[in-house]
Amino acid sequence: MFLQDHNKTAFIYDDVHISYRVLMSRVVFYDSLYKIRKGDRVAVLSENRPEWIYAFYSAWKKGGITVPLDFALSVESLTEILKDCSPKVIFCSDKEEETVKKAVKKARLAVKILVFERMAMPTHIEFDDFTIPVSGSMEDLALIMYTSGTTGNPKGVMLTYNNLMASIESLVAMNMLRKNDILIGLLPFYHILPLQGLVVGTCVVGYTVVLVKSLAAEDILKALQKYRVTMFLGVPRLYELFHRGIMTKVNASPVGRVLFALASRIDSLSFSRALFKKVHDSFGGNVHAYLTGGAKMEPRIMDDLWHLGFKMVEGYGSTETAPLIAFNPFEKVKRGSVGIPMAGTSVKIVDDEIVVKGRNVMKGYYNNRRDTDRALRDGWYYTGDTGHIDDEGYLTVTGRKDDIIVLANGENINPEEVELSIMKLSPLVQDIGVTELNGQLAAFVYPNFDMFRKENIINIFETIKVKVIENYNRTAANYRRILHVKIVKDEFPKTRLGKLKRYMLKELLHDKHVRRDYDDEPVFREYAILKKFLREMKGFVPVKTDHLEIDLGLDSLDKVELQTFVERNFGLFLSDEEMASHATVLSMAELIRDGKVRVSNEEFNWGKILLQENTFRLPEGHLRLRGLRSFARLLLHWFFEIRVRGLESIPGNPFILVANHQSYLDVLILLTILPVELLENTYFLMKDNPRRSKILGFLSRGRNIIIVNIDRDLRGSLQKAARVLEKGKNLVIFPEGIRTRTGAMQPFKKLFSILSREFNAPVVPLAIKGAYALMPYGKVLPSRGCIEFIFSEEIYPGKMSYDKLTRKVESHIGAIVEALEGEKIGAKK
Repeated sequence: MFLQDHNKTAFIYDDVHISYRVLMSRVVFYDSLYKIRKGDRVAVLSENRPEWIYAFYSAWKKGGITVPLDFALSVESLTEILKDCSPKVIFCSDKEEETVKKAVKKARLAVKILVFERMAMPTHIEFDDFTIPVSGSMEDLALIMYTSGTTGNPKGVMLTYNNLMASIESLVAMNMLRKNDILIGLLPFYHILPLQGLVVGTCVVGYTVVLVKSLAAEDILKALQKYRVTMFLGVPRLYELFHRGIMTKVNASPVGRVLFALASRIDSLSFSRALFKKVHDSFGGNVHAYLTGGAKMEPRIMDDLWHLGFKMVEGYGSTETAPLIAFNPFEKVKRGSVGIPMAGTSVKIVDDEIVVKGRNVMKGYYNNRRDTDRALRDGWYYTGDTGHIDDEGYLTVTGRKDDIIVLANGENINPEEVELSIMKLSPLVQDIGVTELNGQLAAFVYPNFDMFRKENIINIFETIKVKVIENYNRTAANYRRILHVKIVKDEFPKTRLGKLKRYMLKELLHDKHVRRDYDDEPVFREYAILKKFLREMKGFVPVKTDHLEIDLGLDSLDKVELQTFVERNFGLFLSDEEMASHATVLSMAELIRDGKVRVSNEEFNWGKILLQENTFRLPEGHLRLRGLRSFARLLLHWFFEIRVRGLESIPGNPFILVANHQSYLDVLILLTILPVELLENTYFLMKDNPRRSKILGFLSRGRNIIIVNIDRDLRGSLQKAARVLEKGKNLVIFPEGIRTRTGAMQPFKKLFSILSREFNAPVVPLAIKGAYALMPYGKVLPSRGCIEFIFSEEIYPGKMSYDKLTRKVESHIGAIVEALEGEKIGAKK
């Protein structure tokens, strides 16, 4: 029997205790408000509230089929669902009434709409006990649950009373649902996990549920303390918020960090709970288990919460299995696993896919025979999830079969495994989504902006690429490396339970920031001056909400321009901390307005920056360089076939040699082919990178290497490069910043153009071809083969803009590389 009087409180809402007896009487009242026939559908669409539960059970009392719906559905989405299930009655709150009416009209249905706020509940209701299901058959259809839509195609899952009872009885048998428990209700009822745990299971077993109106942290903690909650049902996204809040406080205290390190080392739940007693007291002090399901829990967060003393118990299931397939028993939790199969449920792995058989498996998808036949085969439900079962019978879920990425070389990649590996590397990454682009892996990264501000890091893209993605790539197999990175400023599209809508990731590849005018655009002077400066810099009109790096694309050089512009026009020096903390146009303008010393409109001038007095002195002497050159020449010209063209076109006056960057071999070979006299007057600009190769590390301690740190001291780095030209020397720059990861040239940065314009120094383009093929990114030892170095005649800057000069040199080198590729293909033919 699904609803009976347990002679106690069933639900607590807004400090009002609702007994099981009162609950049943109100179900009877709702039953009296409408008429349906057995098997008719009754939809319920509202936020969590007691009325939702009354409406839900009233449909069952009549022999109807309840259809719980997401109250955040758009009119279009709701219309499609209503067309599919054709309900006779829809319950909703006044907040959703307008959406429901529009959807009903578009679906052209005759539907009775009942609004909770317009139902005058009698103070006393007499009733006779009743039985659910009304026919006595547990095989009657009880629910149509529309899936959360991670694939973009919601389907109506048909669940019987028997399906629902199978999950509840298995949890009771494991002593995981007990009559004396008090649960807190936070998750929306229209998902099967909270529906079973907070509505159906409540009335079958007889425990109490505290429904929380507000999801504010202080309201949740207050309810946990006031009602002495004993069990917490959540989803990974909710626990992520708890984790972030708690760990922020732990990391803010030296003592907290030491205690957490100690707890992690000892790895004892009881020890951690005693160590962090104050934290648990804030959660009421009575919660014996924190259940999680609905989506995969990130192992790092699971471990951290466990080391804080939270007994995290993970389970696994789906809407199609009502919902449970497996759960960790309280007495033997295995972190990282989703537990052992529930009693009466058979689980096996077929071609890496988890398949299930048992009482809990759905009847099929409503009005969808094709997908039903696809999912249900020979009595087994094919979940679409991949995983494995260990020797102790514990199940581990590794991802979605549909999400498996098949690369051009035939390799299969589970994106979740890659995402988890990257997430472990750095707290700078808040979230990540991995997909495929042109046969290679691409990553969308949602940064932890709070952490960037805390660390005073202003170059988000470069930091993520070098300190996170590069670190991952160093240890990953070639085919698992991330070769394309995009930073996003908004959280990824996810379901209400926190599952990534992975099918929407590729839309982000082509997402263009939509620029629009705001009616309330700021009018203060500093904002107008800043906006004009940014418009002239980037070539389009910025808006107040634009992120300086992500939306406007300000790179390191642009940020130096901005810092200098603000310093000269407003007398305000912007520190890295201030740049990181004021990352939008409006925030930066407000900082300038509140901190300015003066207001002027001076034109920006790179020359003044480059020629500012600094203490940097060019190193002198070349003994180590000569020795290394001789050794490298002997070795490299024996191992490789090195072809050089155009070397005679290099001018005698100071110049900037600009080359594409294919491999670690580029610099070493260049050392061997430049004449000694020329080489001794030539300096290489090299980024400060503690992980560069040992050979280049040795070289950087020599005489002709200028080490720069563009992340921490870009202005000083520019001035070092300028000093080379100022002293009449030559400069070698690889303007891509890092060597290619795919063989394709990356966009050139304009540093060399700035130096060329300001010193009227010619640019000598150098096209390198073949080095990537022989020693691609990630390869430790090169292969033998041919490498070509093609020098072109110098390009003088004249009156070209920085951007025009940059693009001209980039396209010139790109055309030569492409032509060399054509020669190679032609030769093969």
